[in-house]
Amino acid sequence: MAKIIVSRDGQLLHEMPLDQERITIGRRPQNDIVLDTRSVSASHAAIVTIRQDSFVEDLNSTNGILVNGEPVSKHYLQNHDVIRVANYDIRYFNPGVRRVAEPATSSEVDFPRTVFDVDSAIAAQRGETEIATSTNSRPAPQAVLRIRTGSGAGKEMIITKSLTTIGRPGVQVALITRRPQGFTITHVEGEGFPLVDGVSIGATAHPLVSGNVVDLSGTEVEFVVR
Repeated sequence: MAKIIVSRDGQLLHEMPLDQERITIGRRPQNDIVLDTRSVSASHAAIVTIRQDSFVEDLNSTNGILVNGEPVSKHYLQNHDVIRVANYDIRYFNPGVRRVAEPATSSEVDFPRTVFDVDSAIAAQRGETEIATSTNSRPAPQAVLRIRTGSGAGKEMIITKSLTTIGRPGVQVALITRRPQGFTITHVEGEGFPLVDGVSIGATAHPLVSGNVVDLSGTEVEFVVR
C-alpha cells in the first residue's frame, strides 16, 4: 500500500497510509495532514489515490508546491517522489509504482542503484551539500555507508543529506535521518523490517552508531562515523 512520510528539517513528524481516495493537506485542523505554519494555505494541496496510482494537486495555494524541486499544479506521483509544501517534505512511497530511471548523480557514481537511492533533489533545493560544521569551525564527523556484500562490496558513500533512502525499491527500503543528536534508521517499505546487528529495528526510528551493520533483504551495509 502507498504511504507518505512527513518531515520538517530532517525530523520525522507523521506517517500515513494512502488508504482513502483523497487526503487534504493544509493549515486548517479539518485537513488530513495539518501543517501549522502561516506559509501553508488553509487548504493547500490534495493527494488523490485510485487503485495503485496517486497524484498530488495544488489547491490554488498562495505559495504553491514543489515535486522533486520543480513547481507543479498537478503531478502523477512515482515511488520516492518528494512533495515540498513550505518547509515540509512529504515523501511518497509506493512499491507498486517504479520510478522512471534517472541519470546517476555525482554522489551515486559507481554505486549499484539497486542498493542506494539517494534523494539529491530536495537537498539541492535546500543547499545541503555537506554535513554541517560545529560552532568552533571544526569539521563534523563524517558518516559513511560501506557495502559489505554483493557486487558492490567495499564501496562507500558519504552521507551528506538530512534524509537518505537506502535499499531496493519494491523489495525493502529504509530511511536514514541525520539529526543534531545523531543518526536514525526507519523502515519505509518491504514485508520485513531491516536488521541492525542482526536485530529487527521494528516500526519506529532506531538509532545508529558507528560500526552498526544494516541488513536489507540480505544486503549488508555498514554504518561508519569517522
